[in-house]
Amino acid sequence: PLSIFKIPTFSYGNLIQSSANTIFLGANFLIALYLQQGLKQDLVTTGWIMASITPGMIVMQPLIGKFYNKLGPIPFIIPGLIGLSLSMIAFSLATPSTSPMMLAAIVFLIGASSSSAQTANVPSIFSQVPNHYKSSGSALYSLFKQISASFGVALSAMILSLNSHPESIEAFKTCFIILAIIPAASVILCKYIR
Repeated sequence: PLSIFKIPTFSYGNLIQSSANTIFLGANFLIALYLQQGLKQDLVTTGWIMASITPGMIVMQPLIGKFYNKLGPIPFIIPGLIGLSLSMIAFSLATPSTSPMMLAAIVFLIGASSSSAQTANVPSIFSQVPNHYKSSGSALYSLFKQISASFGVALSAMILSLNSHPESIEAFKTCFIILAIIPAASVILCKYIR
């Protein structure tokens, strides 16, 4: 039912979640491509760099679990969104001479930031949804997640294709800067989250 969108925590929470997913799920395509084409990392090194996203997520889960009930969602969501933006900016500053360890640290930041923002946001999204709307809300949440991941991939590909040299480092940097705006802008929506 569309009336579920009248619940601010559900509507705005899903927008925040979508902005985080655009980076976490959608930009991973761009990052792996950039590591190989732009920064000339080999396939195995790219795989290890990308694998550092998981430890970033794992580190944050116990912290959120321990402090969420005391602090609420905002102290996790806002730093998570800012971290996602900063990670995109960090990739825009990376060059072929940037060490694989530094690149892995940026990907680690994506994992930690995404985990912080999204894990703390999910309870807020559903906090005011009546029980009889929970199944519909869950389906819509999943739909938003898939759309935002596709949006991240499509936006990245579109930005790259608009550049006269889509394989150039500058084309990738432009894309990362534009992607950085999305989670940064969604910080404004946090005023609707409890």
